Amino acid sequence: MTDEAELARRIAATARAIERYCRKKGVPIAIDGAVDEETAALMLGYASADALRKQAAEGLSRMPYRLLGNQRKYRALDIAREIERSYNGGG
Repeated sequence: MTDEAELARRIAATARAIERYCRKKGVPIAIDGAVDEETAALMLGYASADALRKQAAEGLSRMPYRLLGNQRKYRALDIAREIERSYNGGG
């Protein structure tokens, strides 16, 4: 398996784990796999969502998000990609 294929496999597995965690804990997850900012921050290891808010406010957000009112939503796949890339020397 190539390094790129292995990274894609790990990203997909981590996204599934995030979705399972959300279902188990009763965390709302949208049809596209999007979760709220607090959940995204928790998955990424931040102490609070303030770090993600600050990154977005400063234009430094490394993950795409969508606004729903005044709330940012992050897809499980994008969260997983950020997690796995950090293990691959890209974070």
